[in-house]
Amino acid sequence: MSGRHLHGSTGFRPTLLQNIQSSLGFGWYSMDKSKSSLAQSTRTSVPDPDAVPVSSDIPTIFPDSPPESRSHSQSTKAAATSVSTVQGNPLSYSPPHLDTFKWFDNVLFELNSVFLSSPDGSEVDKRTKGIRYDVITSLAWSKFEKGLIAVEECQAQISAKLDLSEAEVADAVDSAMLWRISPEMLALAMELRSTHSIYAVGNLPQPVFDRLKTLHEPLDLFNDIFISSNLNERLPHPAILKKALNAADLDPERTLYIGSHIDNVITARSFGFYGITCGDPLECIAHALQLCREPIAKAKAWLKSEAGKLDLETSLGITVKDAYMQYCILDATDDKSLIYYDPDQRLFSWYYGPIPSGLKEFPPDVDCNSLAYSVFDHLDDGARQGVMDQMLQYVDSEGILQGYLSDDKVRVDILMCVNGLALFNEYGRGHQLAATEEWIFKVLDTRAFRDGTHYYPSPDVFLYYVSRLLRKAPNLRQRFGHVLRDCVLERTEAGGDALALASRLIAAARCGVRNDRNMERLLALQREDGSWEAGVVYQFTRVSGVAWHQGLTVSLAVLAIEEWDYLRRG
Repeated sequence: MSGRHLHGSTGFRPTLLQNIQSSLGFGWYSMDKSKSSLAQSTRTSVPDPDAVPVSSDIPTIFPDSPPESRSHSQSTKAAATSVSTVQGNPLSYSPPHLDTFKWFDNVLFELNSVFLSSPDGSEVDKRTKGIRYDVITSLAWSKFEKGLIAVEECQAQISAKLDLSEAEVADAVDSAMLWRISPEMLALAMELRSTHSIYAVGNLPQPVFDRLKTLHEPLDLFNDIFISSNLNERLPHPAILKKALNAADLDPERTLYIGSHIDNVITARSFGFYGITCGDPLECIAHALQLCREPIAKAKAWLKSEAGKLDLETSLGITVKDAYMQYCILDATDDKSLIYYDPDQRLFSWYYGPIPSGLKEFPPDVDCNSLAYSVFDHLDDGARQGVMDQMLQYVDSEGILQGYLSDDKVRVDILMCVNGLALFNEYGRGHQLAATEEWIFKVLDTRAFRDGTHYYPSPDVFLYYVSRLLRKAPNLRQRFGHVLRDCVLERTEAGGDALALASRLIAAARCGVRNDRNMERLLALQREDGSWEAGVVYQFTRVSGVAWHQGLTVSLAVLAIEEWDYLRRG
């Protein structure tokens, strides 16, 4: 049933894709050119043009949650067709860190109008072009493509049906069989075959396939080829893909399908393939490379190259050695070599080293101390308990944790409360912050965080830290789990920079929600050097400024891929 099989490398390395890189300006592509430009330039939100609301009828992973945790979420209309959910409790485990990542093991090219260039009709007269359309949409042609009749019988049936001369039909049939190998798609196939198994499927009459086989090398690229005249089925009918799957023993969920028409892609998606429609060849190549290239190794290489230099940049033009961001990076990567810190420090504040000119001093805060005492293994428990005791001295009249360990600066920020509650629960003292827990739940349940917090403008970053809280506090999962899950589902189609997308993906994965569309969007924003553009992490309300951190953005992007992949693999 199959065509040719892979016979090894020819040693040819195409330059076409390098030329495409040069023309587009970078090596990690998005099919949407507007997204590509955003990935290279300003720190702005990236709206999804394909937002599709879907049903909220999704299986629960927290079946025993009390009624109070469902008060707001029962009206949720949150998921998208690119979202899938799993049973179980992903909040209870942490995925292993990856050195490499591959979304797909296989690529299935459609032959017609993808790997093969469609006959353009430039070599035939106008009348023959018109007749050709009638020919290829006829029942006789369908039978011919399925290998049920010979070309002579096909021409005779068409001639009788359309009341045309045999010569006219013969010219139209010849024109319809003028398929040629696309040089762009040949280059793509050669690029991918070193890392993926590649296959082809298409509607081809046997004479066309026989002619293509004489070209030898291009078809030898494929592990297997499935054509309609061999399988007696044709696209978009599902039977041809069913036979191809059985013959090649492919896992559709590990296979990228590159199709020519939406009806064929719909058929492929119905089997579980990740299907994309190929229009412009260069955009199609960009999209395929975006999905098939390996992002983690390059991202980690970038982090290593910037180790010790991962500073905070501000819209004020001031670079800050932000200690808190270092602890967040360590929390995400488990790699202490990436960050700077003072091993003798026991009470932590925002700055590492001298205070930058133009900025004021900040006292020790809940964020820095909560993360530091969670991620550093050299800090003894006595010091940890002492700092937690100190935090309890700075609560408001209702017992809600304040942001700073000082009477000189009074501030309550809900995300800082989340970090403090995480530390207290991690070390068995969560009951001492009952009022803080209650307030966090209310903020989550009412969606009061939807415009960010005092210091943190991104609602997705807030949800990421709530998911971290539930990793540290198993006792809170039953109460918080359903609400957090609904919150991340509601933000499935939201915009956002790379930091927001990564934060959203992590929180979603930890709730058992796999968001393929947002993963695709995140991969599209990766730069040639393996990094992502810095996402906005802080806002300064007094001076109307913002700050962004590339190190945290890249670290969370890698963690998002790891969490998403671990969930995908079950």
